[in-house]
Amino acid sequence: ENRSAVHQPRLSTPYLNLGFGGDRTYHLLWRLRNGEMPPTLRARAVVVLIGTNDIHEASAEQVAGGVVAVLREVRARLPDARLVCMGLLPRGHAHKVRVVNTVLRAAAEQGWHRGVAW
Repeated sequence: ENRSAVHQPRLSTPYLNLGFGGDRTYHLLWRLRNGEMPPTLRARAVVVLIGTNDIHEASAEQVAGGVVAVLREVRARLPDARLVCMGLLPRGHAHKVRVVNTVLRAAAEQGWHRGVAW
């Protein structure tokens, strides 16, 4: 049997990917507010990784604010879903990335919004 070195298991649970290369927080907010997330969607969990493309043109506080705005929008649309907020991955602007991740982690640890995990 010839198996690939990289094995990608099939997901047994349906999922919806709203991510696009080059996306910024305001792009995702617009799509969420304008019908990208079907009103009939019943998700148990939502993983949010957004903000890395904002880091070049916005302050750390603006980026963190954009991520929080996305989380609040998702929470408003899916009040029973568990939200998982991923920190920004390193990709330049290391100090800003650290500040954004520190703000988001602190917000999650303070329990600023029910059901958000860091």
